[in-house]
Amino acid sequence: HNEDLSDQVLDNQEQVIRNYLSDKAEFQIVQIYCDNGCTGTNFKRDAFEQMINDIKAGKINCIIVKDLSRLGRNHIEVEQYLQVIFPFLKVRFIAVNDNYDTLSKDSDITVSLKNIVNAAYAKDISRKIYSAKQALMEKGMFVGNIPPYGYDKAKDDAHKLVVNKHTSQVVKQIYELKQQGKKYAHIADILNETGEAAPMKYWYRKGLVRNEKYANVMWSTPTIRNILRNRMYLGDMVQGKHRQCLADGRPGAKAQSEDEYIIVKNTHEPIIEPGLFERVQEICDEELQINREKRWRNDNLVNSEYVLENMIYSIDGQKMYRTRNVYANN
Repeated sequence: HNEDLSDQVLDNQEQVIRNYLSDKAEFQIVQIYCDNGCTGTNFKRDAFEQMINDIKAGKINCIIVKDLSRLGRNHIEVEQYLQVIFPFLKVRFIAVNDNYDTLSKDSDITVSLKNIVNAAYAKDISRKIYSAKQALMEKGMFVGNIPPYGYDKAKDDAHKLVVNKHTSQVVKQIYELKQQGKKYAHIADILNETGEAAPMKYWYRKGLVRNEKYANVMWSTPTIRNILRNRMYLGDMVQGKHRQCLADGRPGAKAQSEDEYIIVKNTHEPIIEPGLFERVQEICDEELQINREKRWRNDNLVNSEYVLENMIYSIDGQKMYRTRNVYANN
């Protein structure tokens, strides 16, 4: 339903622009750019970036939006585009409902104020959305888009979790293998060899995620570790691990400390027995301690400067980590 509503909003925006152009023969529509499902509080949006590339390539020289908030809600960045970037690229900008046109001397002089209002509106909406979600989480209701691997959302209530007969067996297999002393990477190899779809690949096939980068994703050490550490398999609802402010322009979410998690016990059917879960946690803790001791044993060596910081990035936007291995004190 949310996707249908979003599509309807975009259709309405497009219709406003088409009505505006209906009696203006001097305009020719080259492309319609839609960022469906992306926040307007930052400019890291696929369609927006494609539009900028088309401007640089000389394909378009005018941008028309329904109103200023459709360009963005971060008023500082919006002003930068209106006052600096678009003029530099020789691009005309029109916001239909705000009566704003960069070629018109009669354009509304209060555009800066409107941008500030849009930014404040985004922050207010962000606070209200978080408050509403927090209230549901405190009641033990699931509020995520994708359920934990091993569960499905109940067909009659998207806030309830029900056991998935197939993937729950995979979760049990992972815990049994860990109890036998298998390493994370070994468990991942076993599942990859059997052809079992990794969680994000499974949800991609089900249509719950649409990014094609998940179409062929494999089982990995982090995926196995996350499943083995997830208290949701005990039947407890654990949420609020991350919090994203829709208005701050950041694409990611900030990790919360464990004491800030919202935990409600016995909200759904467990997949893993408490005894098995606790034994696996002990095994994972022991491995973690051993790994930490190995990692810290060469702390006395001088750490070289990180010359690639902020210069090299993952092509698909994933977070990157610097690692260092020491052999024979080299």
